[in-house]
Amino acid sequence: MKKTLLTKIFFGYVIFLFLAFFALKIYTFSHMRQVIQSDEAENLYSNAVSIAGSYGYRFFNEQITKENLHEYLLNASTFLNSDIWVVSTSGKVTGVSLDERTPAPNFIRNFDVTEMFNNSFYNLGTFHSYFQDEHLSVYAPITIKYNVCGYVILHKPCSSSAKLISHATRLTFQTALIIMASSTVVFWVLITRIIKPMKQLCKVADEFERENFKAKAIINGNDEISYISTVMNDMAYKLDTHEEAQRKFISNVSHDFKSPLTSIRGYIQAMLDGTIPLERHNKYLGIISNEADRLTNLTNNLLDLNRIGSQSSVLEKEDFNINQVIIDCARTCEVQCEKKGIALSLLLYEDTTIVHANKSKIQQVIYNLLDNAIKFSYRDSTITIETVERDEKLYVAIRDEGIGIPQEAIHSIWHRFYKTDLSRGKDRNGTGLGLSIVKEIIQAHNETISVESLIGVGSQFEFSLTLVKQDEDSAL
Repeated sequence: MKKTLLTKIFFGYVIFLFLAFFALKIYTFSHMRQVIQSDEAENLYSNAVSIAGSYGYRFFNEQITKENLHEYLLNASTFLNSDIWVVSTSGKVTGVSLDERTPAPNFIRNFDVTEMFNNSFYNLGTFHSYFQDEHLSVYAPITIKYNVCGYVILHKPCSSSAKLISHATRLTFQTALIIMASSTVVFWVLITRIIKPMKQLCKVADEFERENFKAKAIINGNDEISYISTVMNDMAYKLDTHEEAQRKFISNVSHDFKSPLTSIRGYIQAMLDGTIPLERHNKYLGIISNEADRLTNLTNNLLDLNRIGSQSSVLEKEDFNINQVIIDCARTCEVQCEKKGIALSLLLYEDTTIVHANKSKIQQVIYNLLDNAIKFSYRDSTITIETVERDEKLYVAIRDEGIGIPQEAIHSIWHRFYKTDLSRGKDRNGTGLGLSIVKEIIQAHNETISVESLIGVGSQFEFSLTLVKQDEDSAL
């Protein structure tokens, strides 16, 4: 049988109540008994001292007779509900308060008051077997001219204090039961408020296990459980988005592989069966070569994405001159620019600017952004590459005068295989992975990249790099 959290907490609470009640019973009984008997002993002692200083002193000073002493003791005994003995130092009982229940002895053998009371002024027990029931006994010395001539010993049955202890204990237990009952109600309300959302979280977790990431836990509040529900909902959204992106990714990869393969197969089949005459083979072989290049580029881009994702934590960085990398990329793209009449403008921060990064990866970033700018720029326009320093970082901006990117597509351009509607006719040979690779590389460097664009005006991509400060004497 599955033990729920509520069951565990409930049994834990019941055990706690049982142990608390048991500990309260032991502590209350023993402590209350000790306190009550201690107070009773002090009261008896005070009365014993009073009797010793009055009746005992007068009796041993021969001011009153034995009969007078007996009468006084009998009255005091009734008032104090105690047996009173007047004992000489030798152990002879010279005066008692007669009581039918507990007749007093005439002589106490081996009488030593210090030993009999264990060096205390009171004692609990049967007073060395003189009583059948437990008694509280106290003594007070009778002195005449600083000489002890006898003792007043009071014996009070513990049954009287037992009633008081029982009554006090009963009141304590009743109070404890009321408190426990109230705390149980409060506990149940609180635990229900905790368990109910926990059950909802468990149901949502079960849905996640069934790969239903659209399930949501709706728990209001600012406590830990509401925080967990928020985290679970965010996690589910990301998982659902990731799963959808993965499906689209596979679909796009399949489509992008299938299209050129279909073209290649169709042209080859047409050449083999004679549909395409021999004199036109070169034309269609060129088309087949372009389609093969598309497949090669797509494969290389996918491998790059995988490599960047797995090696971001061990990216090898070095200090190098970013200006030279920009110039090299610009020279590589000169032929493409000339075909469209595009002018390249380089606005570099300094003649030599040293950054700390992976040189080949940053070169790939600049080339991809520059290649994109050329593809989507208008004829006879200008592409500007500018470097500026801000907040101890170097920012590289690539600006074009082209078709621009719709605002609603700005956040999607970094997704794999994504192409805007405006770019589909302009970039038939593109794989849709270039900007994804760019962002992966920049993120692997723990840097940032941003884009600003206006339809029909152009776009600007800007990314940051770690700038290495160079002294004038050590500049390259």
